[in-house]
Amino acid sequence: GGPLLPLSRSFRSHDALVGRINELFGEVFEGTDLDLAALPPMTGRPAAAPSGGPHLTLTQIAGGASGYDRRRVEADAVAGEIAELLDEGRLVWDRHDDRMRPARPGDIAILLRRFANVHVFQQALDTHGVAAATPSGTGFFTRQEVLDCINLLRWLAEPQDELALSGVLRSPFFALADDTLLALRGERGRRLRIALADPPSEVAGDDRARCAHAAETLAGLRRAAASLPADALLELALERSAFEASWAPLAGGEQARANIRKLLRIVRTLAGHPLSEVVSYLDQRRDDLDPHEGPATLDRPDAVQLMTVHGAKGLEFPIVFVPEAHVASLATWDAVRWHREDGVCVTLERDEDDDRRPRPGFYAHLQQQDQTEDADEHRRLFYVAATRAGDYLYISGDASGGRGWLHTVRDAHEDGALRGIELREPLPPDTRAIAQRQPPPVLRPPAASEEQDYVPPLLERPPVIPLRASTPVTALRPPQTDRQYYGRGDGLAALRGLIVHRALEVSGGAPDSLDGERLVEIAREQSDRALDDATAEALATEVRELLERYEGSPVADALSSPDVERWFELPFAWDWDGVPVHGSIDLVYRDADGWHVIDFKSDRLDGASAQEAAGHYAVQIGLYQRALEAAVGEPASAGLLFLRSGELASPPPAAVELALAEARERVDAGELLEPADAGFLEEPE
Repeated sequence: GGPLLPLSRSFRSHDALVGRINELFGEVFEGTDLDLAALPPMTGRPAAAPSGGPHLTLTQIAGGASGYDRRRVEADAVAGEIAELLDEGRLVWDRHDDRMRPARPGDIAILLRRFANVHVFQQALDTHGVAAATPSGTGFFTRQEVLDCINLLRWLAEPQDELALSGVLRSPFFALADDTLLALRGERGRRLRIALADPPSEVAGDDRARCAHAAETLAGLRRAAASLPADALLELALERSAFEASWAPLAGGEQARANIRKLLRIVRTLAGHPLSEVVSYLDQRRDDLDPHEGPATLDRPDAVQLMTVHGAKGLEFPIVFVPEAHVASLATWDAVRWHREDGVCVTLERDEDDDRRPRPGFYAHLQQQDQTEDADEHRRLFYVAATRAGDYLYISGDASGGRGWLHTVRDAHEDGALRGIELREPLPPDTRAIAQRQPPPVLRPPAASEEQDYVPPLLERPPVIPLRASTPVTALRPPQTDRQYYGRGDGLAALRGLIVHRALEVSGGAPDSLDGERLVEIAREQSDRALDDATAEALATEVRELLERYEGSPVADALSSPDVERWFELPFAWDWDGVPVHGSIDLVYRDADGWHVIDFKSDRLDGASAQEAAGHYAVQIGLYQRALEAAVGEPASAGLLFLRSGELASPPPAAVELALAEARERVDAGELLEPADAGFLEEPE
């Protein structure tokens, strides 16, 4: 019975940018269910724009080259623009301090429709010396440092693979120049491994010394391959070649070294498998999983954020770049189509030979509905991307075509519906200009008199953590505890916890939106083995009871406000005074009172109070809290929500400090679990 209040003010963007958004999306949504003409126009935040504009810029890439080359040119243009903005100290509005200040890398986001080309943008940012972070995404197996290490393992598994050996020799492992490799091969095509030990006369001086070093090192690795597992071989190669150290002075070196350590952790999980199987597994993982395999996570709170548009929902950045905006919503040819109201239709899979084969009429009807829905979603996603920007919005993509977001903006501007933007002339897709402007750094080992010892991270500390791996926070739990757990004894405790966590994540903290059928689906998704119907339904019922208790908790009450920002299953990596630790925080949210860290626990308390139980997790919750505070630069509260009782408890600050001090003593004394042994069930059986 209360009054209706229109939500027509943006507290993120200034009036000048909001005005451009109103004009643009008035055209985009015209004639649809989201027609903005029927709604009150949006107005901007009270704070003024940081400059006279333009605040919306359109960059086009001309045709005449391959799609990959156009992406390289576009990524270089985006990275160059970002570097210029940071160098000039472009002013942005800081809503926390209520003032204008120069932009920092963390104020900038690059929002991608897809992560297929994320590595191209990462490399461009590295080239321009701009720190970047990818919360999630792809590109791990396309990183050069990862390719180099896999090439080494590939050659050790198959010494006749000349291509893999060439890649290893010209990589930072040995830094042989291309002309040296050509001379080694000679006119008769000598095998590289043989030629390294006896180079031709034209290979002289330092190049000849490098050849001798490569021949000796590779021969030693070949002998070791007869007895050592793959991870030990890779460790040995990294030690003898200083491969990691060679990346240290280069742009992007920090990320490269983190990726090398991530690959080593992957290989370590394959202990006991022959080297050839390890290489085959890495190839398969690259082919099958690379769309979801992101680079190693770095603790980079002040870095340009690379993320998908979907991943940016609920976030805001003073400066936003939306590249690849030429990509249109394309028709699909799924063999099965269905709609809840209309039904289902099945046809044959499409292939190159039957491109024009007629489809059933009902299939065409359902396809038309899908295309309409996809077009609507395409427009809504564009609105999400554009409205993440607070001060400046940059849109780029190929000039050719005519159905992407870029073309929508360009057409609106040319029709006079969109004013006050900067429409740039198309950039020629000339990748030679990129190489000529800033050639890749040449890796040359220093002279012996200039060499310095390289001390890898943690080498001077007790060997409690693998040299090239970080440690899960949950590995730092106390070695002994008199805590009594009351599991059900059915071997499903960990799975119950996974289902609860996933349900809270997919529902955004509102699990009442999930019905029993969806919970059964989540149970099957989270299980590593097939579940029969009775077990899946029983798990869903038990999880529903836990979620109902959650809904009555203080955390659920806090998240009920639409103004609260929230992140579920937030991964992090953090340097704890020289000890790299990592983990995934169940929930981080920010409200009017500040930042909050929440860890969900499914323990059965059975006589113990929630406050007593919370004390057993003081190290874990304390490290979560400190990692978040280091990332955001602000204080944060931390607590544990016990789902079986709905109680929120926090260990006393003094207890947390004492627990962290004791954990650090154990770290320094060498009493720490290996990461591979750090699995932790909150409700042991």
